[in-house]
Amino acid sequence: LQANYGAKVSETFWLINGVVADMPLDTVMRLAESDGVRYIEPSVTGEKPPADGNNSNDVDDGRARIVSDPYFNLNQTTGYIGILDTGVRSTHTLYSTHLSIIEDCNTNESCTGGDPEDDCWNHGTSTGAIISGNGNLGGAFRGVTGITLDSFKVYTCEGLSATATVRGFQRALAVLDRVIVAETQGGGGATSAVSAAADAAFDAGAVVVGANGNTSQVSEVGSPAAAHKAIGVGAVQVQTLATVSQINGPVADGRTKPDIQAPTQTETASSTSDTALRIFGGTSGATPYGAGAAALLRNWLRGSNFDIDPGQVYAQLILSGQTVPFNDVNGAGLINLPMNGTAWWGKTTVGHNGTIEIPLNVGFGNNRFNCAIWWPETASQSHNDVDVSLIDPNGVTRASSLSVASVFERARFLGAVAPGTWKVRIRGFSVPAGPQTVYYSAHVRP
Repeated sequence: LQANYGAKVSETFWLINGVVADMPLDTVMRLAESDGVRYIEPSVTGEKPPADGNNSNDVDDGRARIVSDPYFNLNQTTGYIGILDTGVRSTHTLYSTHLSIIEDCNTNESCTGGDPEDDCWNHGTSTGAIISGNGNLGGAFRGVTGITLDSFKVYTCEGLSATATVRGFQRALAVLDRVIVAETQGGGGATSAVSAAADAAFDAGAVVVGANGNTSQVSEVGSPAAAHKAIGVGAVQVQTLATVSQINGPVADGRTKPDIQAPTQTETASSTSDTALRIFGGTSGATPYGAGAAALLRNWLRGSNFDIDPGQVYAQLILSGQTVPFNDVNGAGLINLPMNGTAWWGKTTVGHNGTIEIPLNVGFGNNRFNCAIWWPETASQSHNDVDVSLIDPNGVTRASSLSVASVFERARFLGAVAPGTWKVRIRGFSVPAGPQTVYYSAHVRP
């Protein structure tokens, strides 16, 4: 780079194949045209945190919308959740517990020094409180989970830093955060450095949840929500359930985004004082509900196991969505975590024109059957088209999801569910890049 483009490399990353470099502007376009370069962006990209300010209700109303309290009541508090945001006001009364690491990733690659507090944007304090705030201000403001948080500041007072965000992903993985919440809506789509870091974090075993973005601030799905291996969260107003001014999909390659929706415009912690509250809106206000749900589902799915594939969590989140068939405005829809009945989950592999049938033994007295699949793709591969169907004990197809461009499918059968052996049929309709790993989930209930 020095010899051909006059570039001086100041930092490399172990998570992505990227560098930070100073170089003359007149050589940037020439470098961008090189075959080995996928994307070039400024180190500090400057996007403002996604936010909104409409009045609404409290966090307990948001929790009720996603049906998370029964999972919280299982006391699933193990593990750690990493937040990539504007920092947090660590002295806020809702943070007297449930907060561990607090670092500023704008300073250097080890995220030491700087000011890790929420000093400019009043954003990260709200995010963390919705995810895991304690009950010091009453049950109405208690967070979705009781899981310990790690905060990594990736914004300066000028805006988002892509370099700090990649560092944040690296730090979150290094300290074993297995749910990473990226409250960013960076540019560059699925090929940006932030999206590449999200995909790599998934490959390293982390669930990645990002804000889809707000129409008042960007014109495309934000990064890393646009990434292939991240869950993009859209937003519905907590009282009316109307979709807010979110960025709708599809992304450039046709994939459906958002993947799910969650409630927004709820009252939670503010950074203006140690007891202050404020309304937190936009897709930023929804993302912590999606992340909290993901963390609860992950702990429930893994049980006593040390770990579980993040793809299993993604399939459960898609199953939890209430919009059937899904679309590019709602994705799979507002999540309601599965309750009662019987649940199944797992993963399989399907090839081109291949069919996998998973038998499920169903008892009497059920009236609702849901299934979902999700599969991981890379930014450079050809898209795989995989479908799912529910087959009753007589071999009759009762529900199907047959989209073309998405990396998930969601099917539902409503009516008397005949007892016996049902099948989840997964078909590799077009799998040129296969064989493809597919994560599945199913749930039957009265």
